[in-house]
Amino acid sequence: MMKRIALAALIACVLAPSIMADDDSSAGGRSPWFLGLAVSPEGFGGDSGLASGERLSLALVLDPCPWKIAVPSIAAGLSVPLFPWAPEASLFEARLDLRLFTLRPKLLESLYDGPAEYAPAICASAYWPLSGGDPFGSIGIRPLVFRTGDALYSILSVSTLVTRGADSGAAYNFRAFSVELFEFTHFFM
Repeated sequence: MMKRIALAALIACVLAPSIMADDDSSAGGRSPWFLGLAVSPEGFGGDSGLASGERLSLALVLDPCPWKIAVPSIAAGLSVPLFPWAPEASLFEARLDLRLFTLRPKLLESLYDGPAEYAPAICASAYWPLSGGDPFGSIGIRPLVFRTGDALYSILSVSTLVTRGADSGAAYNFRAFSVELFEFTHFFM
């Protein structure tokens, strides 16, 4: 299912009409960078079936569409428990973000001293435990997302997890939550 969503988003980026393109790149518009590396601390709570503690997530991010509305972004990476250190409990995550709209407030540009955008997003992720176990998913919001030049900042994201919980025989349900304090993405291509 997640592969189909990622493929559909990529096709939409390639076949998108030019009217959605952000044509003000020569006048201090959005940077042409589209491939980056993201780092974020996160934690899971509730009946997720995961050990409590802080995790560090590292992901490769593809952000190829320079649109102003409905901007898809695809990420894939690992989430590793840090405190306590438990690499055997790592998760592979595939995520699709959809930044709903883009605003370029003058206040942000004066704070950053350059082009800056505010673009809140919704997101969906699929997780696969590397040590085996049931995969699970999440649906969330990223209310504070800012793009400045070759970086993307997301602050205080929350998600609800669709999981079986600690009982692997149970039905999938909204049993847990995830909180991500921040995510910093640096684009290098």
